[in-house]
Amino acid sequence: MSCSSLHKEKQEGDGKTAIIGALSSIKDLKHVVIVDDDIDIFDMEDVELAIATRFQASKDLVVIQDACGTTLDPSHTLRGVTDKLGLDATKPLNNERFERCKIPKV
Repeated sequence: MSCSSLHKEKQEGDGKTAIIGALSSIKDLKHVVIVDDDIDIFDMEDVELAIATRFQASKDLVVIQDACGTTLDPSHTLRGVTDKLGLDATKPLNNERFERCKIPKV
């Protein structure tokens, strides 16, 4: 199971805190992507845009090893644990470089 989440970051680290909160709140949740409010979470191309332009694996990837998971996941271990991951695809604070361009309608 995966989920995209809408998040309005207010201070550094909020994205990672949201990831940990989401992954710890539902044991069946295995992947989560945190994005800003300018991303439409129901549009996977929009979510992919956020990942492609705002996410750096060395800084923004959260991996939780050996967490409780669903028994429906065939990849979980015999002990019933699985790895979970979160992607913080939020833009850095106070950085206008990450503002989306608006193309006027003709």
